[in-house]
Amino acid sequence: MGLDPLGAGYMVAGASFGWTVVAVVVAGTPEERTGRLLVAGPAMMAAGLAGVALLMPIEPAPLVFPAIALVGAGIGSCWAFIAQRVMTGARPGEEDRAASSVATVQQTGFALGAALAGLVANAAGLSAGLGKVDVADAALWVPASFVAAALAATLVGRRLARLAPRA
Repeated sequence: MGLDPLGAGYMVAGASFGWTVVAVVVAGTPEERTGRLLVAGPAMMAAGLAGVALLMPIEPAPLVFPAIALVGAGIGSCWAFIAQRVMTGARPGEEDRAASSVATVQQTGFALGAALAGLVANAAGLSAGLGKVDVADAALWVPASFVAAALAATLVGRRLARLAPRA
């Protein structure tokens, strides 16, 4: 891949960069347009993950930076609005439970995603060694394995978009 650990760290930081920039840009989106972002965010994530899968094994490695940033941008475009829909959709008296569930589900998703990524990487041959072919196979299959989940999230986003927030 041609990157030292510091360079690889900067590449991964591209997701945080994309997330932060887009979250700031969409922060003032009027409520009537937030439903579109609930669908567009996961779609951008799916496109970004597919891009990472296809570009990661190709050198030079910095070619993959826009795809990594697109994954983050997808999260940044919809995460606040997902949390908002969860909290405003809570039944009376369950607002605190709904608010705390957002962070719980997020952390559970991180843990489950990391475990699944490890399983896919091992299945792709990374457990056999850290040779260039083994790493390239894992670099393809790990992000590719999450494209379907991001596409499924677009369906969830459509459902959330149809739910009118309670005042």
